[in-house]
Amino acid sequence: MPWADHLPSVDETREHLTNALAAFHAGEDCGLFIWDRHSDAYVGAVGLHARLADRTRREIGYWIRTSAAGQGYATEAVRALAHAALEHLPLSGVEIHVHARNVPSQKVALNAGFVYTGEIAGRPEPDGRPARMLVYVLEASRRR
Repeated sequence: MPWADHLPSVDETREHLTNALAAFHAGEDCGLFIWDRHSDAYVGAVGLHARLADRTRREIGYWIRTSAAGQGYATEAVRALAHAALEHLPLSGVEIHVHARNVPSQKVALNAGFVYTGEIAGRPEPDGRPARMLVYVLEASRRR
């Protein structure tokens, strides 16, 4: 991911956390950490983001550190966050947008109960072409 190109400094981390807290209080974003319940190791993050044109929907994003990939952390976190969002917020659905080459994240979306609905153009690739993003949706009507 473009935002994961370097290890942030303490000042960059402080700025990120300050901005994340402000976005949370504004109702624009909710970022959560993922911890291994047995070892207490930090393994990743999941978030509920208000960046879709349809304000009754939210996008779920997630990442898992390489050493913890393939162990079900992302699927469990996505399921829990989607359930909480659809149960407690007035949303019509939640979406996951996955790069077409990111097969592990596509599997997470499907394993968490999301349904593939199509493709959209994403942020530009390094060569300037828009990325192919696959869209997975979990409708509130399917959860209730």
